Amino acid sequence: MKRMMNKKHLITTALLLGIGASFTASAGALYTITDIGVLGGTGTSMGYGVNNSGQVTGQSNKYAFLWSAATGMQQLSDTYNLSGYAINNRGQVAGGASISGSMFLWDTTGTHTLPGTGHASDINDSGQVVGRSNDGGFLWDSTNNTMQMISGASAASGISNNGQIVGGANNSPALWNAAGTLTTLGTTMGIANAVNDNGQVVGQLNDGGGRAFVGNASTGVQTLGVLGSSNGFSYSTALGISSSGTAVGYSTIAGSAIPYAAFLWDATSGMQNLNTLVDLSGWSVLGMANAISDNGKYITGVGMTANGQSHAFLLTALSNADDTADVPEPATLALLTLGLTGLGISRRRKS
Repeated sequence: MKRMMNKKHLITTALLLGIGASFTASAGALYTITDIGVLGGTGTSMGYGVNNSGQVTGQSNKYAFLWSAATGMQQLSDTYNLSGYAINNRGQVAGGASISGSMFLWDTTGTHTLPGTGHASDINDSGQVVGRSNDGGFLWDSTNNTMQMISGASAASGISNNGQIVGGANNSPALWNAAGTLTTLGTTMGIANAVNDNGQVVGQLNDGGGRAFVGNASTGVQTLGVLGSSNGFSYSTALGISSSGTAVGYSTIAGSAIPYAAFLWDATSGMQNLNTLVDLSGWSVLGMANAISDNGKYITGVGMTANGQSHAFLLTALSNADDTADVPEPATLALLTLGLTGLGISRRRKS
């Protein structure tokens, strides 16, 4: 599914990009990379959500899209300034305006408008959608078209297939179980961005300029550190997590003209620069990883191509570490400005 910044609570960060970065795969490429392209052939794109079949949703030239290897990129709505923020393993897409506005659910029967206004952040395999409205975090059920507010939630960023919800409460990362019981994660201000079916949560703590974290309701949170600091500033945020606990996001880096890079984290290897785990032929940098699929096979986000274009990417693992069977593909954030001088992002999940 998502895992937006999903495939998620909106954050805004200026990512100043340079040209001519050079990353070398440390131990051979672990992923292949696909340039998802753009609607209309020119412009920009951003991948926000990915499912176990490698379908990607996001925004291109201010329009929501769905991409698959079989069909390429298709526009989901004629409404301007919409994004697809999350996609479940049934191929349903949840999305909407970058901050607060109309929200939608897309399936093979078409685009359906959700009630109210707000920001739809995530969708699970049962078709439950979470997000943020002017009144706080909400849960919408596609089976009966009902929307309910989540007690204590200022925002809801992610939802698992078990019905666990993460987001923010009282300015802190928070987890609600399926019965609606709230657990605050840690004592530092921040936001939880995604949750997997094992109850593992990732997000960002407002600690030391911003730190990615992983945790759960029982043990609390563990900060993941940073890839490096840039000009005395360091920052990281985790945006998606797979079923096995592999997390993705982005972090500052040191010693490069490009101060931010996408990362991959797991409990064994810690935080790794994704740019060193893929053959970057045709690309300058992978700047942000927004989502990882539940089975851990696919990652999506945004990077800069070798000719200076900001495009959504799909990484495909050469071996599937999560060892989870793929779900057959069904038939059928935020504002992005990533250029030669900068990338501005407003976003979320789980994937």
